[in-house]
Amino acid sequence: THFHALMITIWLLMLIVQPILIIKKQVKWHRLVGKASYVVVALLVISILMVVYQEQTREKNLPIFAANLLDFPGFLAMYLFAVYFRKKPAYHARFMVMSIITFLDPALARLNIPGVYVGLGLWALLFVIEFFAGKTYKPYLIGLGYYILNLGFVMYMMFANQPLLDKIWHIFFKN
Repeated sequence: THFHALMITIWLLMLIVQPILIIKKQVKWHRLVGKASYVVVALLVISILMVVYQEQTREKNLPIFAANLLDFPGFLAMYLFAVYFRKKPAYHARFMVMSIITFLDPALARLNIPGVYVGLGLWALLFVIEFFAGKTYKPYLIGLGYYILNLGFVMYMMFANQPLLDKIWHIFFKN
């Protein structure tokens, strides 16, 4: 749990430092920190998997497991999109911003706030703001589309095909 908290903190600090480096025209440092993100994200992924494993082996909780199937792939997808679009700064920056949105659900769940609605609202708000301002809105449209598609899949498993969700759970945890 402490390792996970440390990795999340490092990731969030990197997301704060990166735009500052760009504003200060420290492109070499920005790229160096960006390359370090490969290691940080790999460690962050490991920490997420460790926390999920710890929680689910302690007590099987299909709703939490379903939420993990929404948030974890969402983070990874937004990060991978950002890496893919690293040569297109407007896309790259927006996908990095969207990687934060995927952390809202688990953070807000601890406060009994439905993070899915907050995340969807934030994604939609960012899209609408960029669209009507005539800025680069397509990354938000891609991110929102991915999130809605993934959310639909998770909701389908949770409410219409819980045996499938249970089978997936057993693949990972064999309990």
